[in-house]
Amino acid sequence: MQSNFNFRLMTIEFWLRDCFQPPRKILRSAGVASNMKVLDFGCGPGGFSLAAAQLVQPKGMVYAVDIHPLALQSIEKAVARKKLQTLQPFPGHRLGELQKRSFDRVLFYDILHDVEQPQSVLRCAHDLLVPQGKVSVKDHRLDEDQIVHLMTQEGWFQLADRQKHTLQFTPRYPSGGPA
Repeated sequence: MQSNFNFRLMTIEFWLRDCFQPPRKILRSAGVASNMKVLDFGCGPGGFSLAAAQLVQPKGMVYAVDIHPLALQSIEKAVARKKLQTLQPFPGHRLGELQKRSFDRVLFYDILHDVEQPQSVLRCAHDLLVPQGKVSVKDHRLDEDQIVHLMTQEGWFQLADRQKHTLQFTPRYPSGGPA
């Protein structure tokens, strides 16, 4: 886990990123829409979580997942400040408590390069997605080929679509369907 100082620096970096590449526009192209259930894995300061929470209204829900306490505090403050009913901060160590096959989208934005055990996390994402769901990935430290390899090497996902800023993956199931 990064230090609090590094987290604060990352917050500034992501704020600048969001000025030039608005999260709402990226999320729309990834198919995030009204009434969806979305998991933002490694939400950081919450730029994508907040934008997704607005897009999934009125009956959707966004789970902003992170292991860093400052990330969760940032989300909690934003929820209170903006009175968002569609955003829930969620500690990363509790992922196993989430209902399987219940998420329409899982977002991995600027996080996969930092994940210590990516295949374990991808298996979890696979288990959380509804069969028609998608994982949306973008990572400023990995090129497209690296992302595709990482996402498909264990057979959990297949590349479904390339957007301007993201790659979309659908779950694969042995024997034709989810267990």
